[in-house]
Amino acid sequence: MPEPLSFSRASHSWMYTIDPEYALLLSAPRPKMVEEVMIGQYTENNGLTELGEFAVRWYELGHHGHDPAPRLEIYSDSWGAFDHPQMQALVAWMTENATSSGRRERATPDALCARLLELGFVDITPREAPPESERWGQHRKAALRIQALPDSERVDAITRLLMKLEPKSPSTQEGS
Repeated sequence: MPEPLSFSRASHSWMYTIDPEYALLLSAPRPKMVEEVMIGQYTENNGLTELGEFAVRWYELGHHGHDPAPRLEIYSDSWGAFDHPQMQALVAWMTENATSSGRRERATPDALCARLLELGFVDITPREAPPESERWGQHRKAALRIQALPDSERVDAITRLLMKLEPKSPSTQEGS
């Protein structure tokens, strides 16, 4: 039996507030990504199947009075996913609900996730941090401080944080 299609929502995941790579994504110059839903077909241990994965990401476009706009982002090896009937139904729903600025508010992250569930997708969002995530937890405060920095200072701060997270090679540890 094939693995079920599933999705994971970034802002509901434990990694959202403590993973420096997410902080970097969220700190990019406008348009600013404010939400992400990854969609694909995954194995039990969250590996990808041949269908691959893609993302619907919402961006603030800076237009006064407009909600963030959804944007489909797909990886080069994942186009075959759109041959799947559930994916075709999803694209039809997005076409109906996100094709003009007057209807954009209906294609919200909550509405998309509800539609995915209606279509039989499984929500695999990791809402609790696994025990091995403890080292990331050490840097949570730093990541939250970085999110509050002005754009011009964020990249340097994220780079410094990532350098702290890199494992040291044995030769570096011996000289310490």
